[in-house]
Amino acid sequence: MKKKFMRITFLLLTMLFIVSSFILIKVQTIIRNHENLIYKGISINKIDVSLLSKEEAIFKVDKDITDINVNRNVKVQIDEKSYEISFSELGVSDNVKEVVDMALLWGKEGGFIGKYKNIKKGIDREFYTETSLKADSFNKFLKVIEKEQNKSPVNATVDHDWSGFLITPHEIGRKINGDALNKSIIEAIDNSVDDGDIIVNADFNKVFPKIMEDDLKSINTKIASYTTSFINSSFGRCRNIEMAAKYIDNTIIMPGDEFSFNKVVGATTPGKGFEYAKVIKNGAFIDEIGGGVCQVSSTLYNAVLKSNLYITERKNHSKIISYVPMGQDAMIAYGASDFKFKNNYSYPILLEVIVKNKEITFNIFSNEEERDPHYEIRSEIEKEIKPKKEIIYDYSLEEGKMVIEKNGVNGYIVNTYRIRYENGKIVEKILVGESIYASKNTVVRIGKD
Repeated sequence: MKKKFMRITFLLLTMLFIVSSFILIKVQTIIRNHENLIYKGISINKIDVSLLSKEEAIFKVDKDITDINVNRNVKVQIDEKSYEISFSELGVSDNVKEVVDMALLWGKEGGFIGKYKNIKKGIDREFYTETSLKADSFNKFLKVIEKEQNKSPVNATVDHDWSGFLITPHEIGRKINGDALNKSIIEAIDNSVDDGDIIVNADFNKVFPKIMEDDLKSINTKIASYTTSFINSSFGRCRNIEMAAKYIDNTIIMPGDEFSFNKVVGATTPGKGFEYAKVIKNGAFIDEIGGGVCQVSSTLYNAVLKSNLYITERKNHSKIISYVPMGQDAMIAYGASDFKFKNNYSYPILLEVIVKNKEITFNIFSNEEERDPHYEIRSEIEKEIKPKKEIIYDYSLEEGKMVIEKNGVNGYIVNTYRIRYENGKIVEKILVGESIYASKNTVVRIGKD
């Protein structure tokens, strides 16, 4: 009896094993057959992609999107103006492949029992593609709009005359918010319910000028002034001084900003109206375009010295010049030597240039709080450099005879100081510049047999 029971039990277990194995093999086969198919119940953009392969799903979704978008346009509305571009020109596309990949993997992350249930029951899951615009195409379209619709800000300006200061108000500019426009177009496409054109409005960001009207209201007094004469200058030199002065006149320098003579005046070219005149080169005077602009920079340098502004770059000439004291000149050579200073005030400064009766005057204006009338600029000779004697033996001269061919010129090392007084006494003496003027040798010819 016991043996019979064991045989029946064994037979039942064997049958159970066979049935279970059969079911397991069938389930695994079903799962394997669905491995490269999207599970039932899944859709993309409300398009049923159940039991489709990756390639079939991509084709189906792509075709639907293409059919909808083939004749569509995007219209950007700005005031009364409309800018239109087709979807194809704008490079409108959807991430179909990425979404299909997600749909293909959905429901397949669990064990085989979970997968089998998902296959049999299906999965109610909706995927949506994301729209994007081709960057180059969008930027090209954006530039067309920007060219017509963007407005550059206009700085406030200030003029000074006998009646005081006249301020011209600033103008606020505008610039299309390109990122927001890109986002608006994409959202409008994604939210559209038909195949009609997409219409969006462009948003603008305000662009504020660097110099505002209120900034210039603080300018109310003259800080310093300096004048030099060019009474004996040639026509070309006079012309060059006048031209350079026009570039600088009414320049406003905001707190913390740096003024560069070369940046403001630029290259002194004939095309800008500059003429030939004498310049110092290698210690000698020669004719070059722009001769005389160094008098403009040197006059400005002296006004800046008296204003207690921070000088960041300045070089002296190779030889002493006559229109400013020794040690108080500023050489300009475009691309090689510049004159720069920084506005270390708490207020803007205005540079006014007046050219009249062959004199050039620089007036520096700012707020009265910056004015300190107790400064003096003084240059002192630190060292005198005697010229050396250069001897040339000349066989055409009588032996022992000496002829001075060229007189030597002394050189100097000059220190320039800004001196502050209180109650008539010096309380501060600051070195603001060092100038080195090279000596020039005495050339002597001596006769020799």
